[in-house]
Amino acid sequence: MEQRYACHNEKCLRKIFQLYYKYHTCASGAKFRILEMAINGSKVRDISRVLHINADVVIDTLKKRKLEPTSKSDIH
Repeated sequence: MEQRYACHNEKCLRKIFQLYYKYHTCASGAKFRILEMAINGSKVRDISRVLHINADVVIDTLKKRKLEPTSKSDIH
């Protein structure tokens, strides 16, 4: 089991946190990195290998993320 730490700052949203995660998917910013790599053209197997996470997690993250068009010219 990974060690957990208590946050004593009253402004902090989380009261308990971990410095090191056993599963890399749970780490802060993992989903953001998946999306960034996908936008930059990396394939699912590349992303899973680089981030040390399961390919199914990458696929689920990309399916759940709905990309909205940024301008009217993107809508067909």
